[in-house]
Amino acid sequence: MRGCNVLLLEVFIGLVATARDFSYQNLNGRSFSGQDLTGANFTGARLLGTRFQGATLIQARFNGARAGSRPVVILVLAFLLVMVGLNVGITGLTSATVFRPEHVAHAGPAEGVLVYALLLVFMGSLFLHGPGLALLSTLLFIMIGWIGFLTAESIWLGGAAQVLYSDRHTLSIAIGTTGIAMWAGLLTNVFVGGGLLASLRSKCGPVESTTSRLLLHRWEVLLLLAVALGVLSGVLSMPGALAKGSAVIISLARVVSIIYIARQIVAEHSRFVWLQPLTRAAIAWGSTSFRDANLHQATFTTAYLQSADFLGATLSFTDFHRAQGLDFVRFGQTILRDRPVRHLLVTRRGQGQVLRGANVSFAQLTGADLTGADLTNANLTGADFTEVCLEHANLSQVGALGTCFESGLFTGACVEAWNIDSATRLEGIRCSHVYLLGDRQERRPSQGDFAPGEFARLFQEVLHTVDLIFRNGLDFSALLSAFKQVQHENPDTPLSIRSIENKGDGMVLVKVDAPAEVDKAQIHAELSEEYAAALKAVEARYQAELAAKDEQIDIYRQHQTALTELTQLLVPAKTPAVGKRVVLKVMEPVQLSTDFSGVGGCQVMLQIGLEGALPHVEVIGELPDFSAIAHHYSEWKQAYGQIVHCLDTRIQAPGSQITNISFQEILFPCQQAARQLKLAINQWLDSPRFRPLKEQLLEQLQPTDSIRVFWQTSDPLLRQLPLQMWRWFDRYSKAELIVTGATYRHQHSTGQSPNEIRILSVLGDRTGLDVTTDQSLLAALPDVSLTLLDAPSAQQVTDQLWDNPWDILFFAGHSQQADQKTQPGQIRLNAHDALSLEELRYGLRKATERGLKLAIFNTCEGLSLLQNLTDLPTPPLVVMRHPVPDQVAQVFLKNLLIAFSEGLPLHQAVREAREKLQGLESQFPFATWLPVICQSPASQPLSWQDLYVE
Repeated sequence: MRGCNVLLLEVFIGLVATARDFSYQNLNGRSFSGQDLTGANFTGARLLGTRFQGATLIQARFNGARAGSRPVVILVLAFLLVMVGLNVGITGLTSATVFRPEHVAHAGPAEGVLVYALLLVFMGSLFLHGPGLALLSTLLFIMIGWIGFLTAESIWLGGAAQVLYSDRHTLSIAIGTTGIAMWAGLLTNVFVGGGLLASLRSKCGPVESTTSRLLLHRWEVLLLLAVALGVLSGVLSMPGALAKGSAVIISLARVVSIIYIARQIVAEHSRFVWLQPLTRAAIAWGSTSFRDANLHQATFTTAYLQSADFLGATLSFTDFHRAQGLDFVRFGQTILRDRPVRHLLVTRRGQGQVLRGANVSFAQLTGADLTGADLTNANLTGADFTEVCLEHANLSQVGALGTCFESGLFTGACVEAWNIDSATRLEGIRCSHVYLLGDRQERRPSQGDFAPGEFARLFQEVLHTVDLIFRNGLDFSALLSAFKQVQHENPDTPLSIRSIENKGDGMVLVKVDAPAEVDKAQIHAELSEEYAAALKAVEARYQAELAAKDEQIDIYRQHQTALTELTQLLVPAKTPAVGKRVVLKVMEPVQLSTDFSGVGGCQVMLQIGLEGALPHVEVIGELPDFSAIAHHYSEWKQAYGQIVHCLDTRIQAPGSQITNISFQEILFPCQQAARQLKLAINQWLDSPRFRPLKEQLLEQLQPTDSIRVFWQTSDPLLRQLPLQMWRWFDRYSKAELIVTGATYRHQHSTGQSPNEIRILSVLGDRTGLDVTTDQSLLAALPDVSLTLLDAPSAQQVTDQLWDNPWDILFFAGHSQQADQKTQPGQIRLNAHDALSLEELRYGLRKATERGLKLAIFNTCEGLSLLQNLTDLPTPPLVVMRHPVPDQVAQVFLKNLLIAFSEGLPLHQAVREAREKLQGLESQFPFATWLPVICQSPASQPLSWQDLYVE
């Protein structure tokens, strides 16, 4: 008996399976609406016009099935398109009647002008701004034109009473009627025709070949034939060549508009998005309908789905791999509404694609290749990403609740602030490392690779935390205020701060413990919003306190000034005031390359002290990221290079002369870049993170102090910046910026100076330059013994440095930069020979031992000459940062020698000579940016009298 029951059960199951097997059957026009077809097999079936509304099709198989519209539906739409085409031709004839000879003779050309003007406005608006503005602009054009015509009539005839009974009033009514009728004709023909044409193109498949895309589609040909028939029906009988030609032109213009609209709808252009619902409804009319059907885990592999209706369908884990025609379905609000998502579902290939904010929730994407894809803020909730490849993909802020990533490949992916939960499947993931922050920052593991299973264990902790990332430092009072506010708004959610980690460069990571079931994205948003509001309040209070503090500093300075004046009155004579030395040492620059890439923030040590004594103030602070400065400096340098290329500069050969007009054209962008650079420098050095150091400068220094400000750094960009543009230098008129390397050694000279100053003057390659002026300025100095080397060889220069003691080394002439950025620049000794200072290393060291106290290189790109000499005990060097015009070099040398020989310390003499160049900046822009001193902080201030004695 039991065996019979088993046999009956097997027979029943077989009958049920057979009843649900529709594979390879012709089911065109059949209705399965509302039926339970779970697991049914429709493989290879023909489903033209088949209806599955509200059916349960869970795990149903439609592999290779063919959906679409039945031929009768296509014929009906084609007939309607023909009717629209005939209507286009007929309305074209109607519009052209205003061009008939008898009508023009009676009413004038006003109506004809209106017809062509209206066409021009409509088509121009349509092609440039889309259909919405085309309709509005043409309607406004008709109304404004009609009102203007009536106003002109009234003025011309002299009163409204006469207008009511005049022939011209009849004409104005005709013009208005013509305009409204043509507008209505455009609306009906163009938009209805465009929707019908788009529907037919979608129902009958896309244009496959590139050649056919350039040609007219078969339905467009049908439309043209219908229009031609409509025009020919009356154009032969219409009198006048102007009327006949106008009928053809007006009809063609409308056909072009219909074809353009249809193609934009098919391409899903954003301007035509409001036409999509109506067109999609026409596409799905009479076609295979899955409306409101449950297609959970159904498969459509290789199925042909042209013009199918998926409005309201459940598409969770529905497999569309290699399905055809998915771009031409009615998708409603399902995940098929985004074209990039449809492409991904069909091909499962998204390498390097930008899918920001994409919705692929509960999608079937097993084995998809998303290498390098940008999925920032995408919704991956519940999706099946089994064996997906996400190497180097950006998963920042994605929603991945319940997503299956089993056996996926994650190496190099960025998972910043991704939202996962306990239902997210991470088992078997293959991954050597990931990044917790964008731009490949915060690598995990920091070194080496993940062991098998370690990736999943690492992110178990993430399931219970909300990670807050602060990139510009953290204000603890603002964080505490925000945290308390969020706790108050979520009383049933236990929240606590797990850890606060300083990641360097101003970046702080705060981990907040939260239950696994809590919406962490919402908690993250609330905390971020409340922190921003609290930070604004804190900053407002802080700025008020700073203003009060600055006022106290000013009062302190006034008291100090009064005390100093009183002391001067009490003491009849005193020794000269000792200068101040300020060292700003950049301790941890991020960027150490000459291409200015990879820049970031840095720590800075400030030392303040008297000259010749140990510093009595030492403070460590921070400067924020200087990537904006690097960008503005690069733009300015490029623009400045175009300017100096057209001037006689001391780098290589002089440039070609240009006209005043062309000079102004290249000067303006350079001035703009300079303003941006100066603003960026001041914002950088006035930033809150640098504020403690700036306060020490303001408190410890007086505006009357003689101050050497050493900017100590190994970074090539920071050395070249014109930091003397900082507003702080405006307060301290006797302070000057001095550039020095990260490392230095000071060496005392042992030579004895006679009662004259010994100058070795090297005049190098001077093609196109006037260096004789430099020579005469040196010769005019008091008590000077001048030795000249005119276009010498490298051996002659070396011999002089070794054989004789010198006080000043001077060079004037051209210079050049090496081909590679890692190599230093060179001075051109003559027309054939060039020499880097590296090649004079031993001679310079010997000259320094024997008393060399100052070197002046009055040539271009002086800082590049010192690229490899940071550890050489050289004397103070005065150089030019960038290419320098010949006249600027001469004027600077003249003013420097005058101020220096008259008793000013070297740094004050350089500042005075540099600022006097401002008078030349109308002719030679940014001349005051060029001179700079390079000197060791261990050296003493240099004066003219120091050149005589040791």
